[in-house]
Amino acid sequence: MAMLQVRGLHVAFPHGKAGEVEALRGVDLSLARGERLGVVGRSGAGKSMLAFAILNLIAEPGRVSRGEVRFHDQNLLTLSERGSAASAATASR
Repeated sequence: MAMLQVRGLHVAFPHGKAGEVEALRGVDLSLARGERLGVVGRSGAGKSMLAFAILNLIAEPGRVSRGEVRFHDQNLLTLSERGSAASAATASR
């Protein structure tokens, strides 16, 4: 079973009067306990944006527009700050 699972992750930023530009489009990844993942790419490819999205730290006006990030089967994108801290504490045991 995957410890971290990212499915269909999209991050969008407003652009112009009614449009959006997607910084991430449809990212999928899965990590089991003990696995490691290296993300490589050119400057501006979205590596940092992926990390911020997984941690639900996208700065406004950006937003995770679609997808889910599941850590120990809890969707991190729907947790409050307090729930995130409790989830992290439980997972580290």
